[in-house]
Amino acid sequence: MSVLPDRPLIKICGLRDLDGAQATADVGADLIGFVFAPSKRQVTADDVRPIVDALTGEALPVGLFVDEPVDEINRVAKAAGLPLLQVHWRQNEEDLLALELPYMLVRRTEPNATYDTVAPDLERVLASQNPPVRVLVDSYHPGASGGTGVLADWDLAAQLARSFPVVLAGGLNPENVASAIETVEPVGVDVSSGVERDGVKAVDLIEAFVANARVAFDREIPKVETLG
Repeated sequence: MSVLPDRPLIKICGLRDLDGAQATADVGADLIGFVFAPSKRQVTADDVRPIVDALTGEALPVGLFVDEPVDEINRVAKAAGLPLLQVHWRQNEEDLLALELPYMLVRRTEPNATYDTVAPDLERVLASQNPPVRVLVDSYHPGASGGTGVLADWDLAAQLARSFPVVLAGGLNPENVASAIETVEPVGVDVSSGVERDGVKAVDLIEAFVANARVAFDREIPKVETLG
């Protein structure tokens, strides 16, 4: 059974303290992302464990990793008390098999990416012995692994969402999230910089993002397939 609820999901990424994480949970987000990869939003297991232990409500904490060795990912996730991971396509498929927790797999859409170049890879990993519970489609930005504010390719994401359990990321904010959901019909959305002011998470923007996404999801009612 998947660790994720069988409904469209709203993820807020890049939280760094209990007040922000709890406020995010309180306004109705489903997933709260903590970035363990090198980033201006980077945290450690020692930072996150007290937050996870104190967090109330139904929101699930998620640990974000990029190039870290799989043994390190498993160790840090256990130390932080995480129930869910998010890893990048840079991990090889043997590493994905060795992950000890359910995970979402990030697939960035390079400028030359097409459905025909991306879909076979996703089909293969989703058919593996340890498939991801969701596929997060994000924008491509040289030298950055996320949180850049750059829009993903919505046309490609929409094509992928017809075949795969796509969570859409990349350049989303309270103003465009409803249009993104209407266009792509994903099973979830993910935001980081789009709910910040001067690099700091803003609760009013998080609340607006969650509210606008929830209304749009209620209109679209995308089908969510349970994986893993």
